Amino acid sequence: MRIACQPSLAARLLPRAIRGLVAEHPGARIAVHVPSPDTIWAWATSGQCDLGLARPRSGYAGVEAEPFLTVDAVCAVPRRHPLARKRAIGVADLSGETLIAGGPGLFQEAVEARFAEAGLTPRFALMAQFTAARCGLVAEGLGLAIVDPMPARELGGLPIVLRPFRPALPIDTMLIRPAGRPAGRLVGRLIELLRTERDALASKATSQKAKFSK
Repeated sequence: MRIACQPSLAARLLPRAIRGLVAEHPGARIAVHVPSPDTIWAWATSGQCDLGLARPRSGYAGVEAEPFLTVDAVCAVPRRHPLARKRAIGVADLSGETLIAGGPGLFQEAVEARFAEAGLTPRFALMAQFTAARCGLVAEGLGLAIVDPMPARELGGLPIVLRPFRPALPIDTMLIRPAGRPAGRLVGRLIELLRTERDALASKATSQKAKFSK
């Protein structure tokens, strides 16, 4: 079974689901790939992967897609930065701050659109494609970054804090498969386990949010 997964889910959610699958089927042979979103969609279209987890894309035929996960972007801030004391960070709070951009794509375009809607011009001094790299730059005091909370929460050793970004900026992930090909037994079971892990993470995030808001 070949799985293509975006980086944000490749470190924890997907491995935990695979662990459950392997426990049930010890002889299962599984290959995990972490290419770009467009590559994941292209592989699903051509049948080169059995299952994909990727950001939404349009223009790809021959793919069965369903919403899998939606999370809201957060702002990564150095622990001792004045904005770290805020419960949420609005786009106006970032006016004049040095920011670290994401790679070219829909997410970065959405971030820039939030500033445009507020009549503000962001000051992007650096760019890093992946969340881990942007958070690393934040930890070194080189700027602030708007990031995906899923991989950012895995970086607990960095001296940064994560705060909700306002107005909310949803980040969607789709579960995709080649169309016209029934899901095999292992693929179907892995999808069930992925949903279970997703729901567990969502429940944990809700609990943490409630604790923080007290």
